[in-house]
Formats: sequence, structure tokens, C-alpha cells
Amino acid sequence: MILNLFLYFAVGVLQDILWTFNVKAVSERKGFRASAYSFLTTIMSFFVFYDILEKLDTTSGMIAIFVYALGVSVGIYFAMEYEKIFKIGRARRSKKAVLETMPVNQI
Repeated sequence: MILNLFLYFAVGVLQDILWTFNVKAVSERKGFRASAYSFLTTIMSFFVFYDILEKLDTTSGMIAIFVYALGVSVGIYFAMEYEKIFKIGRARRSKKAVLETMPVNQI
């Protein structure tokens, strides 16, 4: 039981990290990468939903839904913090550098 709950949590975290990367790949117009992330998140989602729905009549099914949702929320947090931690994505520019690149009439 505890191992299953841990697996639901871990899959929820991984699934939402992949989903966040999928959205980023779509916004960057990286078709193959977006397709791969989408495939993986869909497979993970349906396997988890199928497994949870089989156990829905028991109390453990409701607990599994809660633990999975908690994993998903932690996953989105980690995915959003990933860019800050590893300094990837958009370049971090100082306020001065941003002002220097703006046209004079917008300052």
C-alpha cells in the first residue's frame, strides 16, 4: 500500500514535469520534442487513472487520488523552479540592460 502511494506520488511529479516541458516545447515550436513529451504524459496519465479507477471503490483509491494530485502539484512547482535553478531558458538580464535595448520613446 505505502509503495503504491509512493509510486503514485512519484509518477505525479514526473508527469507534471514532463507536461511543463511539453508546454515549453510547444511555445518554442519544437515539434518532435513536444510530441515526445505529450506521448509520455498521456501514457503515464492513462496508466495511473486506470489503476486508480480499479481501486476507486475502496478507501485506498481515494487516498491514491489525493497522493497523485499532491505529486502533480509538486511536479509543477519543480518544473517551474527548474529554469531558475539551472539558469536555462530566457537569459536573465538586468533592468539596466533591458532599458538600454528599449527605444527612447518607450522609456
